[in-house]
Amino acid sequence: MQRTVRVLALAGGLCALLTGLLAGLGGLAVALLSGEEARTLLVLLLGSVSALGIALGGALAWEGWQSLQERPSRPWLPRRTWIALVLLAGAIAAGAWASGTPPLDVFLLPAAHILATALPPAILVALIARRLGGHALRRHVVAQAGSGAFLSTFLAMLAETLLLLGLVVVAAAVVTLLPGGQAWLEQLAQAFESAAAAQDPGRLLELARSPWLWAAALAITAVAIPLIEESVKTLGVALMLYRRPARDEAFLWGAASGAGFAMAESALNSLIGLPSWATAVLLRIPAGLMHTFTGALMGLAWHAAFVERRRGRALALFLLSVTIHGAWNALAIGSGILSIGEPSAGLVPTGGPRGASLLEALLLAMAAGVAVALELVTRKLRPAPPVSEASPRTLPRTPPAPSAAPESVEPVAAEPPAPAPDPSPPTAGPP
Repeated sequence: MQRTVRVLALAGGLCALLTGLLAGLGGLAVALLSGEEARTLLVLLLGSVSALGIALGGALAWEGWQSLQERPSRPWLPRRTWIALVLLAGAIAAGAWASGTPPLDVFLLPAAHILATALPPAILVALIARRLGGHALRRHVVAQAGSGAFLSTFLAMLAETLLLLGLVVVAAAVVTLLPGGQAWLEQLAQAFESAAAAQDPGRLLELARSPWLWAAALAITAVAIPLIEESVKTLGVALMLYRRPARDEAFLWGAASGAGFAMAESALNSLIGLPSWATAVLLRIPAGLMHTFTGALMGLAWHAAFVERRRGRALALFLLSVTIHGAWNALAIGSGILSIGEPSAGLVPTGGPRGASLLEALLLAMAAGVAVALELVTRKLRPAPPVSEASPRTLPRTPPAPSAAPESVEPVAAEPPAPAPDPSPPTAGPP
């Protein structure tokens, strides 16, 4: 199993690296040869795939090769995270300046985009690793981040696409059997065509005001998608459970997987808000926090299920992750829907901008709660330092052992000195 995982890491890293190189060449060709229409969007898309593939895929391939050569890896204890924070602030500022300003939106914005979407999850994982004391190996963290960015993202997109196609087919079949259903489907198709021709998605809201459509959209985004993504997001942790990691190590592995997943999702989903690039990127930072935290919880769930053999705890952690993810999606999608259109046009459901502002406030409050919960769980899982490295304030105060009383030594009586020999000559006895 160990060698299989190493080969998979090497092969997956090489595939991601090759994909990144090809995407980079395609992005360069689009930037130089394509027309103005949709050029920025294509360059950002291909540039994001290229940067993730080359940077993270290359690191994954290198660590896989080093592992196959039986070369040891160092513990991952990142330092100087302030440099990454400065880079993040500079990337957001440069991207806001370059957005909508040709030709900067083609040549400067892609670099700013990948830094602004990849650095926040990476900084968060680095802070978690520092809080845990750097017990995990750098190779394992890279493997988990690559698994979340490439394997988990691909599986989640595939499963969600199949789910949506299946739901569309089933819904169309059901609506066709209802009275007037065929006419409603034809009207919906015409609305899609007219909206695409006029480039005005707001026209679709007139047909989308059915409560059944709202309920279906909420069920998909708040239930089905979180179930899929939380099931596949940390598969890298499951593949490496043969190493029997400690709880804090499994927690960090899950956080790294969630961060890798957040990097890929943020780089792609933030393109939807390209006209307001800075706002879209800033809104993805709390989403990356949520993905990292739920990934860390899933790391604990895998550990509980297969290392501790506590299946009830594992199920509870999985349901908690899905609930947090579902609540986040419900608030985000709800605020986005309520903020579309103008109230005077009658296109916004009841609540309008006020309802959107309320949901956005709840979303920010939830993000703050997730940050506090992440800090508390990380602090609880942090292993105690060795006694030799502990601060004097943290050492237990034990009373000094009573010193043994010195043994009493009885005086030894001095022996009398031997008599000195008589120097006079001996006298003769009687004859």
